[in-house]
Amino acid sequence: MKMQGQNKNDKLPTNRHVVDFDDIDPENAKLHRSKRIKSNVKKGGIAALGLVKTLVYLAAVILVSVILAFNIISIVNDVYAFDDDKDISVTIDFKEGTSLSEAAKLLKKEGIIKHPFVFKLYAKREIKNSKYYTGEIVSGPVTFTYKADDKDVEFDEDSPINYIQLTKDEDVSRKPLNYDRIVSMIAVSSYKARETVRVTIPEGYTVDEIIELLTSNGVGQKQDYIDAIQNHDYNYRFVKEIQENPDRKYRLEGYLFPDTYEFFTDENEISVINKMLSNFQVKFEDIYYERAAQLGMSVDDLVILASILEKEAKNPADLPLMSSVFHNRLKSSMRLDSDATVVYLLDERKVTLTTEDLAIDSKYNTRKYKGVPPGAISNPGIEAINAAFYPETTKYYYFLTPTSGETVYSRTEGEHNAAKDKARSEGKLAS
Repeated sequence: MKMQGQNKNDKLPTNRHVVDFDDIDPENAKLHRSKRIKSNVKKGGIAALGLVKTLVYLAAVILVSVILAFNIISIVNDVYAFDDDKDISVTIDFKEGTSLSEAAKLLKKEGIIKHPFVFKLYAKREIKNSKYYTGEIVSGPVTFTYKADDKDVEFDEDSPINYIQLTKDEDVSRKPLNYDRIVSMIAVSSYKARETVRVTIPEGYTVDEIIELLTSNGVGQKQDYIDAIQNHDYNYRFVKEIQENPDRKYRLEGYLFPDTYEFFTDENEISVINKMLSNFQVKFEDIYYERAAQLGMSVDDLVILASILEKEAKNPADLPLMSSVFHNRLKSSMRLDSDATVVYLLDERKVTLTTEDLAIDSKYNTRKYKGVPPGAISNPGIEAINAAFYPETTKYYYFLTPTSGETVYSRTEGEHNAAKDKARSEGKLAS
């Protein structure tokens, strides 16, 4: 229904209020623009303030991160003593009943550590989780030393108890003062310091003489040594190549390398024997195996020969020539005729052998049987071993060592008998 008088092109009125700024009073327009500017400034200020807060937050995060990183690095350096660059020698007297916390404070005060709280946590864990400590702090003076110039020296750290033993013969100050070492110095050990003894085994000693020497020094028991020598399975090539022989007196005779050793007085017999075998292994280079093959002999036979040379030679300079005599005899199927092999069978060493001695029926008696004996008759040194493997090239088949000590070598039996007659006439031969 169309309302009367309304043009169809006329628009209906709306609720929007349209403002024509040309119709507004200039003062009102100015006020309106001022409000808009203030509104924009306010919004900009809020944004700027937010940016400042963000920057402050980031700066705080970075600062905290730097501080944390610095402290972490400092703690790591303290724990492992990475930055030890100066000599230290400080003695702290720990009173009886000192707690771990008190000990940490003392260590900090004396400049041994930098982080007592961290040290306390570390030490507490180590002491609790280790079988080596009783949980108590030592009482009495403890000297903490470190030499910066020796920082790169390596130490065996299989057990903290090593430090106790090292104080006897090694300069422990070469070990950096890290937390492990400090704990080992201030924590009461659950083990007693093991007593040691130094034993020198001369070249040419027999197994029986070595056992007597060891037991007289309070190291091991005779029967346990015999069992360790005869039955234990040692992982060395030269031991594995020893052929079983019922006539052999001691399986490892010849391989207990003569040297000066330090043993714990409570050390077990297998460990003692293994130290000597290990020493032999170090001295006995691979080239000796190759040389044995060149000579067409076993390593064991050559070690047996070396043990005979060790007993026969009064002068080390004679070893290569004596070796040539024995090698020449072996090649010609002659008996070795070594009196030393007979002496090995006797209860006591003799200068002059009797007819009965020389007639002893034993494979060790090279006056009676050809070839090398079933086992070594002593434990030779490296010079005798080297001479057995590398004899001089000669045509000698005999040698005579008068009481004067100068060995005479001969190519024939006639020359040898003449040398004996001469020495006897000069009073230089016992019989």
